[in-house]
Amino acid sequence: MFLSDLFIQRPVFALVVSLLIVVGGVMALRELPVRELPDVDASVVTITTRYTGAAPGIIDTEITEVVEGAVARVDGVRRIESNSREGVGQTRVTFSPDRNIDSAAADPGLTLWRFRGECGPKWSASGRNCLSRCE
Repeated sequence: MFLSDLFIQRPVFALVVSLLIVVGGVMALRELPVRELPDVDASVVTITTRYTGAAPGIIDTEITEVVEGAVARVDGVRRIESNSREGVGQTRVTFSPDRNIDSAAADPGLTLWRFRGECGPKWSASGRNCLSRCE
């Protein structure tokens, strides 16, 4: 009761103490290090396939769907995005942040070469390793 009586009898003192607490909190907040949001780069692999002279629909059905199916079997895949244009198909695979970028880049390539035999020698694939900060 002593503290509440003091602040009731002296409202200016209560206001000054409140402002000091707020200013101290703001100063402490500015000095607080941010460890909860670490700098994490997403593991992204882009696979480019070429089929000279093919229409986008053929690229999509004969190559891109096979590539997506092959990549979907790899552990740690978070998202698969594909784009098919005339003669070129591009598949972008995003892995979970805890996945090692080196093993992430190697897995789709190994899986793709197994499925290349199903499509025949008419198309070629190349994978390249990209980090999100490079794009």
